[in-house]
Amino acid sequence: MSFPLLREAFEDDTAELADFARVLQRELLRAAQELEHAIRSQDAGAVADLKHKLKTSLHLLGDEQLKANLQQLATNMQAGHAPSPSAREQVVDRLRRLVSALERERW
Repeated sequence: MSFPLLREAFEDDTAELADFARVLQRELLRAAQELEHAIRSQDAGAVADLKHKLKTSLHLLGDEQLKANLQQLATNMQAGHAPSPSAREQVVDRLRRLVSALERERW
């Protein structure tokens, strides 16, 4: 992944971009842990909060599919539906893969 929107947001200021990417990595890793806990405890409110919290970050990373999957998960849980095992994979594992991609990226 090259994260073109993120690069554009920093106008190729690589030092500032690298610092922000490290902060973003920590945020995404923490969000993945919180989301996994919220899914296991079936806390629809926490999932909805995380969806809002991650909205801008996911936009900057260009991961519209993850945003859509997180929206669907939050909607389903708020409607009282238990999250499926694939829902966890679609959101939590994808967040962790984004963290890894950010770590590997050369800014």
